[in-house]
Amino acid sequence: MTFDLLSFLNATNNVVTTAQTQAAADGLMRHAIALVGAQDHISLRDALKDQASLPNTYLSIYVAAKDELDGNSVSFDQTYAQGNLNPYKFNGTQLTYKVTYQAEDRFQYKDLFVDGLLSGTDYYYGIELVVDGVLQTGWLQGAFTTHGTAYSAPTLSDIAFSNPSDPYRLIYDIESVNMAGKDNLSVRFEVINSVLTNTGPREYIVERDEFFGPNGERFAIEDLPGSIYQRYVEYDIQIRFVSKTDSPVGVSAPLKLAQNIQIPWLDHFVDTVILDGGGIDQEILEDAAKRIAELTPAQRDALLAQLSEGDIKDIGSAYKALLKQAAIATVQSLEPAADAMRKQLMDLLYAANDQGVQAPGIYITLDLNDSDAQRVFKMITAPCYVREHHIDSVVRFSEGVFYITEDKDDQGVDTGLTRIVYVGQAAFERFFLKFSNR
Repeated sequence: MTFDLLSFLNATNNVVTTAQTQAAADGLMRHAIALVGAQDHISLRDALKDQASLPNTYLSIYVAAKDELDGNSVSFDQTYAQGNLNPYKFNGTQLTYKVTYQAEDRFQYKDLFVDGLLSGTDYYYGIELVVDGVLQTGWLQGAFTTHGTAYSAPTLSDIAFSNPSDPYRLIYDIESVNMAGKDNLSVRFEVINSVLTNTGPREYIVERDEFFGPNGERFAIEDLPGSIYQRYVEYDIQIRFVSKTDSPVGVSAPLKLAQNIQIPWLDHFVDTVILDGGGIDQEILEDAAKRIAELTPAQRDALLAQLSEGDIKDIGSAYKALLKQAAIATVQSLEPAADAMRKQLMDLLYAANDQGVQAPGIYITLDLNDSDAQRVFKMITAPCYVREHHIDSVVRFSEGVFYITEDKDDQGVDTGLTRIVYVGQAAFERFFLKFSNR
């Protein structure tokens, strides 16, 4: 059955937009977009029936800054929206009338919220309906102006900050922000999950803090017990300026201090997996020996003094330091490939989270035919054990458990690739599997 979106809506007044305060305590602005149904017509939710709850049934709302498109003589239409914008998506079960005692609002749909929009700005919107993965007829578009004032905010040249240098932690020190003439604004520092943010229109804010004084601010992104930051996730660090007077609180466009960064993992991996976890191989030993041979006379004298004057613990520490240098040099060349593979696996995890109970069985394919690719895969995944026996076909990555098998085409012929199949969350799979702490 085909659904015509426009046939369900009021012919003359089909959308109502209102500014509201976000549920979070920071009071930032969001806008509610409510469809207005046709008089005496059942809601989309009722018309869709069982199809409303399907994961691929949703209403898409596209939003684009009007002045930017108009200034570049770009027309906003369905083709432009689908090709250039990420939509806000709302499941079909949300497409129902709101409960109201006001006769004039009887056929107004429940609010659908879009956020992250700038204050006092004109936006185009476009709305379309997808049912079980099939785009339906009826494209609705219009324009609205967001609440508040369009602010003239400081730029990156007004911000003094230092870049991190610690190999284990990312520490960003915001030393000062020139707020001259901007007394109506305050500074808001944010760390966002850039992987999730880049797949949709919403910013997934992980950490935020307000800064009102001249003493600077610090963000430390590190891998600590109980940390809100995850390994293998890419983050953006940004600054926005928020209104002290608007309610709901309006915001400026974000200024990026850093993009697509990860918690430093190389030193941590060498310490825990190679040095402490028994991962030293022949290549690393040979490199350590070569480094000793290449020491300058002064360096060799200093090492000899440490070995001859220290106790056995000091001797072990000196040799371990040489092994670590060798291990880092060996692993570092694989870092770009490891980052790329980690992103593929993290994308699969996010896809699994989106699909919920239907996720087990989804997969990606990787080319693990050469030794470097195999080594990278073993570096970034944790091995599995059952009664202390290693199970090659099951691994953990972040919070996911994956089954490894050969990839075959539709005719059952081996493609030469490796299929990485999502099984479930590690927290639940640990009832019968034990993973290393890698």
